[in-house]
Amino acid sequence: MKRKSLYLRGIITTVLLCSFLLSYGQVSMRDCFLKMPSDFLPYMTENNRLDCVDFLDSRMEARVKDAFGTQITLDTLTADYLHITIGEGCYIEMRLFPLSADSVSQLLCVSKTFGDTVRESSLQAYDPVSWQPQSLEKHIALPKKANGEFIAVSLPKEGNEITVETFRLEGDDAYKYRKELTTVKFEP
Repeated sequence: MKRKSLYLRGIITTVLLCSFLLSYGQVSMRDCFLKMPSDFLPYMTENNRLDCVDFLDSRMEARVKDAFGTQITLDTLTADYLHITIGEGCYIEMRLFPLSADSVSQLLCVSKTFGDTVRESSLQAYDPVSWQPQSLEKHIALPKKANGEFIAVSLPKEGNEITVETFRLEGDDAYKYRKELTTVKFEP
């Protein structure tokens, strides 16, 4: 009887140790958002971020006012994706992409998008733990932007397909743009 008990303890200990080792190094989007450096979104305080997460946990609308009185809404927060709306015509998406098959190494991609009918994005990558900037070129091949064009990037909630919208001037009208949709893949 003692032998079976020791055998079961050994199996349970091994399973727990393996699950700990597999999850070691993984960061959740919630952790990234809460531990985000204050200079990344200087108008959104740490308390604002904590309030948003608490509101979501309480199944309430996650809306706060920033230092300038602008309403910020945390629309979506999953294990590896976040979407924030800041006022009108501005939003931020964050996505944790796995860098290997074991999903332990991750890259945090951040898309900041401005505009309404014509949008422009900036896309950066960071180490999700240290928030140090990382290179994106080996993972994402965005189309080159010509003069007068705007490019908006939408990160996926799941999968590796990134949507790219290119806004090009149509004819001589400086206010009329044609939108083209393409997708690019995130390559680990």
